[in-house]
Amino acid sequence: MVWDQSLVLDDLKVESAEQVSDFMMTDGDIIFLYKKESELKFKIIVNNDNSSQEQTEKIKTNDPLDEIRSEKEEDGFVRHWYGRSFFVWGYQTIRNVKAEDRVRDVFYINKVVPK
Repeated sequence: MVWDQSLVLDDLKVESAEQVSDFMMTDGDIIFLYKKESELKFKIIVNNDNSSQEQTEKIKTNDPLDEIRSEKEEDGFVRHWYGRSFFVWGYQTIRNVKAEDRVRDVFYINKVVPK
């Protein structure tokens, strides 16, 4: 075996055998991505020197005043799309004290490009 890489899925529980993470390889780098509630967890492995870095990023909303109240963890996943792009989708309950509909349930799909 030339190399072996992995990504730790922190306390991730699903009721069925579903794909919960994805990866892609570009220019020798490997990028793992998975979603845990309203956070995206990345692991980027630089293949030239076999170093890695892990990052966590919050899923963003369109309105800065929106606050994610809850995320349905079992409904929503990540998939590699093309190039360095992934798409992430799921269902959230959003609260915004300034909006007319203060609490609302939304379906979202985001394009994610790790740096």
